[in-house]
Amino acid sequence: MTWLTYPYYTVPVPALVVVPSGPFVTIMADANYDMAQAIAQDIRSFVNFLAATPDPQYKDPTAYAMNLIAYAQSLTQTSYAQYTVPKGWDPITVGLQYANQLFQILAQIPVNANDPNTVSVFTAWTGHTGQLPGGHDPIPAPSGFHPETGQGSAPQGSIL
Repeated sequence: MTWLTYPYYTVPVPALVVVPSGPFVTIMADANYDMAQAIAQDIRSFVNFLAATPDPQYKDPTAYAMNLIAYAQSLTQTSYAQYTVPKGWDPITVGLQYANQLFQILAQIPVNANDPNTVSVFTAWTGHTGQLPGGHDPIPAPSGFHPETGQGSAPQGSIL
């Protein structure tokens, strides 16, 4: 597998909008930029998905998607939403779109790039193996390994 390398995700350039505020105006990014920032933060902190007892929004893909949908819905409820939320913007569709984008990226990030048997963050998350080294179950010892000594047997005729 060819893994992604850091930074795993680059937030797109924001679409800027003018938001009137009394006699002044403010320049803000649109709601899509807020969604992209949300997944960027979670990608940078992907260990949240690997915890033995994750926070509720990281429990599983469904919980994560529902959390992003709720966040998208909250963006439509702000006092400036009429300026920052694009016309026809559906929070459910957008929340799922960004959740799926995050899932695709997590599937390309190794739990431990130095472990030849490592799995992706997404696989470890959904398999609940994220707290194990490499995100996978232990690999059986090669034959000839002796658990009592931690060593393999010496070849016949060896002075070892």
